[in-house]
Amino acid sequence: AVEWLRINESTSTVVFYEGFNKSILCASSPSNPSPTIRWWLDSVQMNDSTEYHEMETIDGLYAGFSTIYMNFNRVDRKREILCDAYICGQDPVSSKRLRIDIW
Repeated sequence: AVEWLRINESTSTVVFYEGFNKSILCASSPSNPSPTIRWWLDSVQMNDSTEYHEMETIDGLYAGFSTIYMNFNRVDRKREILCDAYICGQDPVSSKRLRIDIW
């Protein structure tokens, strides 16, 4: 089972500079089987501009890592993004929600 999920932003608001790309990393605790990591903007799943990698630990578990690359503009201000990790047949584990701010 996925025990935890972390996103690499230390605050609850993430700043994007209009017209510039930004990446955000989501990492899951090790599990077996490996989890699927999904990204959500408000309540809509985002499938584009993501990369997924997994790493096998010494004890045979798999940690999942997903990076999303985004470019937002002013209309996206105050929207929320999060990631979740799930294994078939189990409830998903969600990251904290990040509020988007545009400069």
